[in-house]
Amino acid sequence: MDERELDPVISILMTDSLTKSTAGVSGGGTLTKRGREPRDARWGSGVNLEIAEKPWSERGVTLVLKGEIDVYTAAQVRQKVHEVVDAGRTFIVANLQEVTYLDSTGLGVLIGALRRTREREGNLVVVCSNPRLVRIFEITGLAKIFRIYEDEPIALAAVVNP
Repeated sequence: MDERELDPVISILMTDSLTKSTAGVSGGGTLTKRGREPRDARWGSGVNLEIAEKPWSERGVTLVLKGEIDVYTAAQVRQKVHEVVDAGRTFIVANLQEVTYLDSTGLGVLIGALRRTREREGNLVVVCSNPRLVRIFEITGLAKIFRIYEDEPIALAAVVNP
């Protein structure tokens, strides 16, 4: 898919994300006055995301994400992408190997990150070997937009050679 085909996909995902976030739906747990209860008691607060930044060149960085990327944590991912791109790191490897959950809001943030890097002559690729997450990319048609690799060394080589 080229840039022109990306816009309708983004529009659909963003509309879906807004609908779900305003309805309080996030793919799991229940909504209470204090927010979402965790999908699983092991998760505690229900808002779990860690982002590690690993620069590998003047213009490149790997963002290692661990936990859930959903309506509650997507803003963290968006903010980190804006920070690294604004700092001139426009070649991004998004390592999702330790991501346990990804909803449409998270997908929308990844699409926005891809667009942001390409607007600045960069690129973004994904590292993910989790069959459930890869299936999400396939079902939504985003596997045609994102280049998805099973390990980071191959992704590092591919991000700078679109």
